[in-house]
Amino acid sequence: MKNATVSWDLPTTRESGFPLDPADIQGVEISLSADGGVNFTVLNTVVPPVTELLVPDLEIGDWAFRLVVVDTNGKRSADVDALFNVPDETAPSSVANVQVTLG
Repeated sequence: MKNATVSWDLPTTRESGFPLDPADIQGVEISLSADGGVNFTVLNTVVPPVTELLVPDLEIGDWAFRLVVVDTNGKRSADVDALFNVPDETAPSSVANVQVTLG
């Protein structure tokens, strides 16, 4: 198992390109997918100025974080997905079919 920390920079503009007041950000919704980005479950909504989240004890395999910025009016940004892999760093299996022949 591995721990993963996801971090981000908060936006400074709206989709229109006009400035976004940091006080207008309600939070960043963080979701996690255990199947490489097919199905997501919301983990937490992180309130600024915090810009990271630790997720402990992830199993081996393909994962994805999804982050969405939510403003104080409930408007949601486009999804941003970050795919990653928890590698299998376990030891190799033992040898099999060991035979001893006496001569």
